[in-house]
Amino acid sequence: MFFWNPYPFLRISIATAGGILLAYHFPEWLPSAAWVCISFGLLFAATLLWTNTRASPVAQYLSGFILILFFASFGYTLLVQHDASRDDQHILNVEKIEHWQGRVVGWLEERENSYRTEVKVEKVLSNGQWKKASGRVLTYFPKATIDTLAIQYGTELLLANAPRTVDPPMNPDEFDYQRYLANQQIFHQHFVGVIG
Repeated sequence: MFFWNPYPFLRISIATAGGILLAYHFPEWLPSAAWVCISFGLLFAATLLWTNTRASPVAQYLSGFILILFFASFGYTLLVQHDASRDDQHILNVEKIEHWQGRVVGWLEERENSYRTEVKVEKVLSNGQWKKASGRVLTYFPKATIDTLAIQYGTELLLANAPRTVDPPMNPDEFDYQRYLANQQIFHQHFVGVIG
């Protein structure tokens, strides 16, 4: 305990980082993380009041332990709330997408046979109705199409068919491109066919 005394922010940082790591590996483990965080905060406040009336070491250890749990749950909540796929309007949560509309928010990157860019989803046509939607899609265009469409940053696009989710790795120990993109809040990709 005496080792920690000169470094109060170290234990807070370790607890918060522990909560973030827990949420990264087990995002569904704590379904209502925000309420757990608030509960620990209120419990810490109550324990602090109780500690002020009793000068026992047990009360001090207990309030310190609850504070650690609060920051761990805070870290967990931070990462879970940052996950865009939990939004009800995210395209992961929309069924039967027929068309989708979005805006180019990335620069064109030249690939071997295509150009790739990031498109931010704004609306989707689902079950015959246009609905507001969110999400980011890696969109690929054939090289011949780019000159025809004059695609650049900020271009509005209306695309047919639903974007597909990024495939998981097919082989053991293969680079997990799906997880890499998910860390950037990108869960879909779309391949545009040749136009004309």
